[in-house]
Amino acid sequence: MVFGQIWLLFMGIDNLIVAGFLSVQQLGYYALAISVTNYILQLPRSIGQAMFPRMAERFGETGEVASFATYAIDAQRLLAYMIVPVFVAGAFYAFPVLIRHALPEFTPAIAVVHIMVAGSFVMALCNLPIKAMLTAGKRLALIVLVGNCLAVN
Repeated sequence: MVFGQIWLLFMGIDNLIVAGFLSVQQLGYYALAISVTNYILQLPRSIGQAMFPRMAERFGETGEVASFATYAIDAQRLLAYMIVPVFVAGAFYAFPVLIRHALPEFTPAIAVVHIMVAGSFVMALCNLPIKAMLTAGKRLALIVLVGNCLAVN
């Protein structure tokens, strides 16, 4: 929960930085890139939310991490090898075409979309490992990991 709140805080601060140091027009370009990136991030997040209760149930029955490992590992592989790359490639290559034809005044946003979409690949893949660490009770390791990720961000 703290990670989510800090992430939202960073998003708000990013908006203020872009609007304050650049311009409101640049903020519009950034907002377009964020809307594309959020879609890439939401699918893995929703899959993690759907699997989290089942992982907790399996772990609660046995107390063994191996009891829910297939959920986390198989779903993570599917996300990493198929789903997220397709979404990222589609957003990286197809969305600029859409911008050029449907929103030509936002053409300068294409560079911002490319940067944000490329950066979202790794972020999209961190949700299931976070859920697995929570399920296994590895909270301190998770706090250190997420803290470092937030510091890098």
